[in-house]
Amino acid sequence: FAPGTVRNFLRYCDEGFYDGLGFHRIARTFMLQGGDPKGDGSGDGPHGSIRAEFSDEPARKHGYGVLSMARGGNPNSASSQFFLCCDESMDVWNLDGKYASFGKMVSGVAALEAMANVPVGGPQRTSPMLTVKIAKAVVKKGVAPKSNEKMERPQPDLKGEAAKIT
Repeated sequence: FAPGTVRNFLRYCDEGFYDGLGFHRIARTFMLQGGDPKGDGSGDGPHGSIRAEFSDEPARKHGYGVLSMARGGNPNSASSQFFLCCDESMDVWNLDGKYASFGKMVSGVAALEAMANVPVGGPQRTSPMLTVKIAKAVVKKGVAPKSNEKMERPQPDLKGEAAKIT
């Protein structure tokens, strides 16, 4: 659905660009953002910006486990930064048609949850207080392995407390 975006992301993976880079922004009810060589959200990759490939198609809907390209104010400003949605919320759903979703996790809920639950601070309360890094981004050819894992945010253990409704 987003061939230029996919090609761009795979190129950075194949070149080892993402290896060792951290996630600089974590918003528990929204997403985790990484792929910035500067580590603060202001950096771009060495290959420049790509053309926007937004879509309102149902298959490209943002939701839990969706991989999408981050960008600045200009729709055609995406470069190397990307994000993973880690919740189902209005913040996530408002991305549809405005950001290029181009992948979806098929497994790895425990890893996504561990990253999303890292304590945060800073002025926006989205700066991770612990290092969250990509050890190595590996591209594997072929069909994604089948998984019976349910790709949704697990319900928290409320330990007898009432659920918070938002």
